[in-house]
Amino acid sequence: MVLGQIFRSQQQIRDLAERLLRRHTTDSGKSSQIIDFLCSDSGSHDYTINRREAVQLGLNVEKCSERLYALLKPLRASYSSVMELQEPWDIGAFAARGQSMDYCFTRALIESADYGAHHHVSEGRIEITELIGQSEPGGVAVKHTAAQDQRIFEGWRRIEDE
Repeated sequence: MVLGQIFRSQQQIRDLAERLLRRHTTDSGKSSQIIDFLCSDSGSHDYTINRREAVQLGLNVEKCSERLYALLKPLRASYSSVMELQEPWDIGAFAARGQSMDYCFTRALIESADYGAHHHVSEGRIEITELIGQSEPGGVAVKHTAAQDQRIFEGWRRIEDE
């Protein structure tokens, strides 16, 4: 069942990619090459494709003007700050052992002049505990660290102007 579900998910992603690419190219060979790269050859769905690599794939990429780049650079820095993209994720540092800590992370943003800003948010409480077990009957006690995520909200929220 699990393998079937994985296959169906991969097929759904490929079908969606094909539909999206139909708007940009009628060359099915080029579409297949792009889909293969994005869905399997790149190794990960979060693989970042730079402009040069996108052109090599056959995607229609346009270099923005210096004026537009000057506007986009601080916008990207703002998104990076809101989503804490430069902060390493270390659950051990996030909540000390034996303690808990509330969290609220912005995981995605959509902003529009007509509809405002919406953030996809994960909110909850992390608790770190130490579990003590034995390696073998009568053996040495072994400590294990466990993290429990008590998610209280996962979804989109409209962000009011600050």
